Amino acid sequence: MMKSRVILGLAVAAALVCAGCSKASVADWTSSNQNGGIICYSGGETIYKGNHIGRVNISGDGRIHTFVAATPRKEILTIVTGDCVVRYE
Repeated sequence: MMKSRVILGLAVAAALVCAGCSKASVADWTSSNQNGGIICYSGGETIYKGNHIGRVNISGDGRIHTFVAATPRKEILTIVTGDCVVRYE
């Protein structure tokens, strides 16, 4: 039950962010050469695993991570709440 709430919350947050996302805003996030991987956990389970393009912005409390996810077809501005391990290449 908790896992489904977390996933639903992530999906809603991502939809709200991406609804207003333009190519210019994605370009702002991907302008640095700080590419790498990111794995996020919540409740002891992996909730996100993938690659990011550009910088990863981390909130003051360290729980909210905003980044552009590298997918095969397009770049997606993504927000994940959890404990994340960020790797830069």
